[in-house]
Amino acid sequence: MNRTALTIKMLMILKARGTKRPVSTRELADELETNPRNIREFKKELITAGFNIKEKKGPYGGYILQEDTIFPVLPLTQQEIEALNESQEFMKSHKEFKSYSSYCDALTKVLASSKNGKNVSIQYLQNAVRPIEEKIQEMMDLALQAIGCEYTLCIDYQGANDSRVQTLEVDPYDLIHYRNSYYLVGFSHLRNDYRIYRFSAKRMIKMKMTSKHFLWDSQYQLINVVSRFGLIKKDFKNIKVRVNKDVIDRFEEYDGWGIDIKKIAEDAQNVFYEFKNPDRFELYRQIFSFDGKIEIIDPQSYKKEFNKKIVSFLENGDIYDDACK
Repeated sequence: MNRTALTIKMLMILKARGTKRPVSTRELADELETNPRNIREFKKELITAGFNIKEKKGPYGGYILQEDTIFPVLPLTQQEIEALNESQEFMKSHKEFKSYSSYCDALTKVLASSKNGKNVSIQYLQNAVRPIEEKIQEMMDLALQAIGCEYTLCIDYQGANDSRVQTLEVDPYDLIHYRNSYYLVGFSHLRNDYRIYRFSAKRMIKMKMTSKHFLWDSQYQLINVVSRFGLIKKDFKNIKVRVNKDVIDRFEEYDGWGIDIKKIAEDAQNVFYEFKNPDRFELYRQIFSFDGKIEIIDPQSYKKEFNKKIVSFLENGDIYDDACK
C-alpha cells in the first residue's frame, strides 16, 4: 500500500476511534502494517491537509483527531451500529477468512463515515415508580434536548467523593433510570472519558446547554459504560420473549423490561420482542404478573429457571418470589 493510501486510512481510523480517546502509535502501525516511525510522517501530511491532530504524551497517549475539522457524516441506526460491532468481534476469531483484511478496511470506512442514530428518550432499566421533582424534571428535559441536538452541557455537579461542587462540560449521550434514580451518561471533557452523573437536588446543582456542538462517537455503547463504572454490576443478557397480542398494550406500557427493546417477529397470535436486561429476578416477577401471556424464548437457562419456579408455585402453592439467588 502506498504512502497516500496509508495516510488516508490513518485518517479513517482516527475518525472512527480517535476523536474521544488517543490512538497509540503502535496501534496505528499495527493496523496499517507499517513501521511506527512512519506514523509521525502521516500525521504531518494530515496536518498539512488541514486536519487538526493533537498528540497526547504518556503511557496512555497517542493521537486525537479534533472534531471541528471532520467532514459531515451519515447516520446509522443503533441496531446497525450494534450489528457492525458484533460482526467485528466475531471476525477477530475468524482471521482465516481470505477477505479478512478487506473486511476490516471496509468496516473502518463505514464507521469513519457514520454516526450513531440516537433514540432520544429515557432508557428504563427498571420501571419508574416515584414522582420526579420539578427542578430535576427541567434538567432531564434539557439533557434530552441536548442529546437530540448534540450540544455540550455545562453542569455544576458534586460527586459522591468530591469535597466541593465542580463546573463540568459534558457531551450527553443517554438518560437512564435505574432503582428509582435517573442518571446522565456523557463524555466528560475534564476526565476525557465517559462518566455517569446522578440527577439529584444535592448533587446536580445547575445545568445549561452550551453552543458547542459535539460529534457523536460511533463506538459509544450504553451497556459498556454502565457496566464499566459499576452502576449495574450484573451482566446484561439478551432476552427474547413471546407476547400474546391480548396483552401487547400492557407489555409496551411497562418501562422496565430493559434497554434496546425491539420487535423482531410476529404471527397471528403473538409478537416477539428482544431487549437487554440486567436483572433476571425482576424480569421473572414481571413476566409472572402477565399470567402466562408472556413466554421466555431465550436464553434457555432463564426459561428453565423460570418454568421451574412456576411448577413449584403450582404444586406447592408457594407465593412467587425471587428466592432463587
